Amino acid sequence: MTTPRTPEQVRAQRLATISRAVSHLTTADPATVRSQLATTNIRARWKQDPAGLAELLRSAGEPDASTPVFSAWIGARSVLRAAGLPEND
Repeated sequence: MTTPRTPEQVRAQRLATISRAVSHLTTADPATVRSQLATTNIRARWKQDPAGLAELLRSAGEPDASTPVFSAWIGARSVLRAAGLPEND
């Protein structure tokens, strides 16, 4: 049986996943990333703007963020899945 995680642990894991997706979006070849994003269910405008998507995801952990961590985490998982990278830690 696994030990239940605290809300702080869950948040930290989600932020780490978001960070990995941001890293991929900002370091991989933009044409490759756009091709990968085309297979996701992310909104069309973000599929053509990896840098903008990275900024949106990056801002999720900030106190005044308009994007909730949960929503950014779901998007980050889609990015990682499309890139063939592990979704979870």
